[in-house]
Amino acid sequence: MSSEELKKHVFNREVNNGIPTCSKCKGFVKPDIVFFGENLPARFFSQWDDDCEDVDIAIVAGSSLTVYPFAGLPSEVGKNSIRLLVNREAVGDFKSRKRKNDILALEDCDYVAETLADLLGWKLDLDKLIKTAKAQFESTKNEKKPSAELDAKELASKIKKVELKDGDSAPTKKEDADVKDLDEEIAKLKI
Repeated sequence: MSSEELKKHVFNREVNNGIPTCSKCKGFVKPDIVFFGENLPARFFSQWDDDCEDVDIAIVAGSSLTVYPFAGLPSEVGKNSIRLLVNREAVGDFKSRKRKNDILALEDCDYVAETLADLLGWKLDLDKLIKTAKAQFESTKNEKKPSAELDAKELASKIKKVELKDGDSAPTKKEDADVKDLDEEIAKLKI
């Protein structure tokens, strides 16, 4: 699904509460990533088994190395591989079983990435990528889309309608309808 089509789905709460679905199979659309708690694809393991001994340099960046099976990957590369940890602190196998070929860059990930790009002669390319990504982000910020702030204001307005004045003992039929309206609005906000 294209990014534009995905945005149309997400910003249209009238259809499936804004949850993107495939027009062919009607299944949910999700990014091509592994969410926390999901299994890695089988292809990952078959490729890893084929590749782990051929790794010249393994770069691990911004990870606590506490979630398996990923946390165990740095320990599986060949003993002659260089392992570079880019992180604020030593973690996992880099802390408990440091190798002579290990490099610990205990710095901010952005700083190390920019420094490496500069040393490798890629700084201009990286700067172009960053500039393009920032421009794309800025253009999406200005698109008309549902606003959580607007939803909150509408919800606050409905809550005020429902509140009983001091001394009222029971809601009127109109107030009952407003409560039902409020419940529906709250349900829409839960995704």
